[in-house]
Amino acid sequence: MMRFLFLIFGLSLSSFATPACNALELDQNLPTKNFKHTRNSILSMLADYHHTASDTLTVVNSQALVEVKFSYGALRKDLFDEDIELWIDTCSNSLTKLGIFRTDSDGRIKVALDTKTLQLSGAFKIWARVTGDNSFTTLILRVMTPGTELVVFDIDGTLTYSNTDSSVRPGAVNTTHAIRDSGFEVLYLSGRHYVLTNITKRLLRDNQFAPGTLVVGQSISDIWPSNGHVGEFKLKYLNYLRSLGIKIKQAYGNAESDIYAYLSAKIPTQNIYIMGEYGGQKDTQALGEDFLSHLGLLVAVRD
Repeated sequence: MMRFLFLIFGLSLSSFATPACNALELDQNLPTKNFKHTRNSILSMLADYHHTASDTLTVVNSQALVEVKFSYGALRKDLFDEDIELWIDTCSNSLTKLGIFRTDSDGRIKVALDTKTLQLSGAFKIWARVTGDNSFTTLILRVMTPGTELVVFDIDGTLTYSNTDSSVRPGAVNTTHAIRDSGFEVLYLSGRHYVLTNITKRLLRDNQFAPGTLVVGQSISDIWPSNGHVGEFKLKYLNYLRSLGIKIKQAYGNAESDIYAYLSAKIPTQNIYIMGEYGGQKDTQALGEDFLSHLGLLVAVRD
């Protein structure tokens, strides 16, 4: 059973003077302490770490859930019952330590951050550090104002050609930038499994996709290709955004489960763009096999 941990930021308004707080790096010489379990100590010495975290998104004066998975080795053995530090870049001269949290039996922490003290929207980088060996992973906390307009992109088969071919479709990168340059936030909502989180972050970074929030599945159920699984996973997240007052203006996908999630989230069909064979199904907008024609329309409208 996963435990939910609640934390008050306790940071002053002056700490968040700029909207993008990601310039600092975590000190790699922070003191370590012994692992609580010998098994975990041996695991840390013998295997590479593969910690992962989706980004998280909320609005001012609401909680943000930070969920991080800690594992080691090719078999992704869980780091259970060990201490984790969370640190945040507050756009000041140093990182702020948010606290120490204990992993559960699945190697996860779930921490609900209370952002009531955050009076500004922005992007804040968070580090999750294993105190036993200084290994870590990062995520971005995006705090938005209610009424923020957001555009959703699926990844596999939409921005790329398929689940097995990660080549980027023509016009995909520039489309994400055209959307962001028009004033919309970007959400990458993917049915990829969490073990692919870091690979997916590299895909987006190396191909220079527009900055945005990355959210991936956390279980086999979340990624199973059906309306009742990956479709429901995406719908649940979209409904969460709607409950915060975030407006989902457009959505891009390629699968029937994308259509299910987007329609169920009450996105108008004229704003649902589907790549490939299912384009046009249930009155959605067909994109064909690339973004080039669509991109031309976006740029024309923006200009």
